[in-house]
Amino acid sequence: MKVALALLPQSEKRARMEADVVEMEVMITGILELERLRDARGLRTEPLDVLPIVQEIAAQFRDRHPVSS
Repeated sequence: MKVALALLPQSEKRARMEADVVEMEVMITGILELERLRDARGLRTEPLDVLPIVQEIAAQFRDRHPVSS
């Protein structure tokens, strides 16, 4: 579909169709990811100590002051 769209002249209709194709890609990606998560082989879980990660990120912001809006 992308190749066919690329061959069309620029127009409002083409732009709408391109947006529809992008939306379909997002939906298909979501469906595929959901199916991978449903399959026990597609998702591996393991314990992870997140404390060092959080400490590293917190250290990056330690000397920063909050920004007021």
